Amino acid sequence: MFPELLNKSFNEVMKKHSTKEYVGKIKLYADENIRYGIVLVLRLQGVNIKHASEAMLIHKDDQCHFQYAKKTNRWLLTTDRGFLDNTKFPFEQIKGIVIVPDTGQNNIAGKVLAWLKYELVPSGKGIDHCKIELKSDRAIFHFREQGKIYSQKIEFT
Repeated sequence: MFPELLNKSFNEVMKKHSTKEYVGKIKLYADENIRYGIVLVLRLQGVNIKHASEAMLIHKDDQCHFQYAKKTNRWLLTTDRGFLDNTKFPFEQIKGIVIVPDTGQNNIAGKVLAWLKYELVPSGKGIDHCKIELKSDRAIFHFREQGKIYSQKIEFT
């Protein structure tokens, strides 16, 4: 489903895009679990991202964040694995959800930031309505196709 990602290693992506500027196609909304510093770093690099504090959505429940991302046509960026629950947070109702590990670890934060900036944001190709779990060594895409849920792993090298 995502051949443009499968044929590239993380290092290849970094080399290819490290000096390029771009205007991202995907807009992000970071819930309150995402540190504001991460939002600022992404924004300084040209990513269209809004934080929960800017939307006055601090101390709100997950459904509130989900609805805001849906209403504003943004991908939801969170550390909360609860958003993988397809009963509460259906694929079809939102552009997408990216679940990142706790970004308190610098080596993981760097990979996550790079992946968001160089892979997800500029692509925007056929990946709407999916959920992506980012791990320190891989991305796992969850998507629904013809009523069935599938998962696809992409290893970072």
